[in-house]
Order: sequence, then structure tokens, then C-alpha cells
Amino acid sequence: QPLLNPIAGAEVLYDFGGLRVRSTVNLPGLVVIGEGRPHSAAADVLLSWSTAPPPAGRPVYQLRGRYRLALESCGDNWLLRHGDDIGVMVADSGRTLRCHCPDSGDLPLLAQIITRRVLPRVSVLHGRLPIHAATLGDGQGATMLLGSSGAGKSTMTAALAQRLGWNIFSDDMSILSDEGRHTVFTTVAGVSVWQQSQSAPVESP
Repeated sequence: QPLLNPIAGAEVLYDFGGLRVRSTVNLPGLVVIGEGRPHSAAADVLLSWSTAPPPAGRPVYQLRGRYRLALESCGDNWLLRHGDDIGVMVADSGRTLRCHCPDSGDLPLLAQIITRRVLPRVSVLHGRLPIHAATLGDGQGATMLLGSSGAGKSTMTAALAQRLGWNIFSDDMSILSDEGRHTVFTTVAGVSVWQQSQSAPVESP
């Protein structure tokens, strides 16, 4: 996958949890809205990339998990920082994301941080409810699998998709909305399975 979208500086419109995200950074796993066509439609979230290092903020909270993100306050804005060189500034009540990543080789990591950690949290500012759960659909409804990290949500998600043909909405963070009816949205395509689970056989029921 290219690090940036095909045309330098081009903006692509993605769907994440029912939100339209316009980005110059390639975001693998997200659905592209109207792929191959330029877009003038309004976006819910505007995402830009800068080669400048992230600014220094006031430490507020250290998040747990694989990305070791630190939450910092920067005036009226919030910064989610990974180490010294990667950060995402959340501004305009979640309508603007300014991504700082001086080394283009770190853009795949930045994309993971955006899709798996930043956008779920930003969705709260747009009236969504993110839940740490995997979600699948069987054509008639949706089933959510809740559990702590390492409990087997992604492994079970992969097994249900493989054995029963269920559609995967998310294997990690699920986005819900209650706009007249309860709705669950797709987030990142694919399943991230622990290495020890990849070789485990899927038993027939």
C-alpha cells in the first residue's frame, strides 16, 4: 500500500464508523467512498499530515495498550502522542486532525494509530459510542464480542467469518449510534490475530 494517496496531496474520502474522513494519508482497511473519483462532498473529519515533530503539550494521561499513547493538553486542543516523533492533534471539537510524523517510513504506524486508536475516540465528539468489542453481522442483525485484550475476540471473529460466512464490522473497536434506532458501523477491515492464534486449528462445531 502506498504511504500517501496516489496523487501527491490528493484527498481521499473514507468511511469510519459512519463518519466521512477526508485524508491525504493512506488509511488501509477503511472503506473509500466513491473510489477513483474526486470529492467535493463535506467531510465530518479533515485529516492532514505534517513532517514537523509534534508540539510539546501538558501530560494528562498515559494510555495502556500496544501503541503506548500519551494524552496531552495543548491549549484548547488535545494531542495523542506516540514517542517523540508521532502525534495526532485533535482540534475543532474533533473536526480536524493534524498528524505529525517527520519520518515517512513511520506512516504505516501512524495510519494504524489513527484508525485503531484516534478515530474511535474522536467519534465520541460526533455523537458515536465506541466500544472495545468485535462485531459481526449475519445479514439479520449484529453480534458483539466483548472481552479484555487477549481474551480471543479477534480469533473468534476470524473463526465465525471463516466457518459461518459472517461479515466482519470490526475486530477491535466497534462504533454504535442511536439515531432513531440502534446502529453499528463498520470500522477497520480485516482481523488482527495474535501470532500464537494464527496457527491454531479452527474446530468444526
